Amino acid sequence: MESFDLRGKVVFIEDYDMRIARAMVSGVDVWLNTPRRPLEASGTSGMKAAANGALNLSVLDGWWAEGWARYGNEVGWAIGRGEEYTDAQGDHVEAEELYDLLEREVVPLFFQRDGVPGTEARRGANQVARDRLPRAWIKRMKAAISKLVPDFNTARMVREYAERFYVPSIRLSHEMMDEALAGATKLASWKQRVREAWPLVEIKDLTTSSPNELKVGEAMRVEASVQLGPLTPGDVAVELYHGPTAGGHELLRGEVVRMRLAGNGIAPGLYRFTGEIPTKDSGAHAFSARVMPWNASMSHPYETSLVRWA
Repeated sequence: MESFDLRGKVVFIEDYDMRIARAMVSGVDVWLNTPRRPLEASGTSGMKAAANGALNLSVLDGWWAEGWARYGNEVGWAIGRGEEYTDAQGDHVEAEELYDLLEREVVPLFFQRDGVPGTEARRGANQVARDRLPRAWIKRMKAAISKLVPDFNTARMVREYAERFYVPSIRLSHEMMDEALAGATKLASWKQRVREAWPLVEIKDLTTSSPNELKVGEAMRVEASVQLGPLTPGDVAVELYHGPTAGGHELLRGEVVRMRLAGNGIAPGLYRFTGEIPTKDSGAHAFSARVMPWNASMSHPYETSLVRWA
């Protein structure tokens, strides 16, 4: 087997500490991260590298999937388009994509050092020749710092955790426990009522007035007739679950749209709900509808473990 001399070109650092990590994230030009999607927990090292002007070159997983979705090539490069593989063949595919990116985009951009076009008359040809700065690369560095750092950082993460989870949890705890557990007692009574009525809940009809084929950007309008028995529309959430498919009915990824109550009841216990499914991508898509219990005092939407599909 042919061997390669990598001395001076590749360095392996095992079990490095915070001191070495600080030097790494502040001293590199490209931050390469190649996890097997979707196993990356977050990838915070890439955030720290971006804060120092490094450009991320990564599989679309963890935070980079969101960063890339917002800004694209303006702040770095993506390996693949978010595909998930079930075997090692995916490693081969992504390795080829990585080498192609390095050869065709990353390395040429880094060594593109032609000075600033149109400045010869102002500064003189000799000054431009001595400049030799990678202007396009620096532009991406500045974009990475200005666009990524304000959103992808620990301060934002802690603030968002507090606003979305910690503070609501504390409020809900007080609602449940204050006044001799009045809130918890009321919620338990509601759950009991919902469980007793749930066998009567049924999606009777699911229709769409839109054609089978839509243009990207057009919305599909869907109507559902739902039998709730003794429950009211305020006791449930009726949702559309939709997404792209490989041609069958199994969704590659799913998104949820909350349906709205359309007028008064059609008949005792029977209600009509409407909703619109946005079309963001071309290709085959599928959808269904589901009903789940809903109460503002629940800690999460699946607390009752009850669901009724169309």
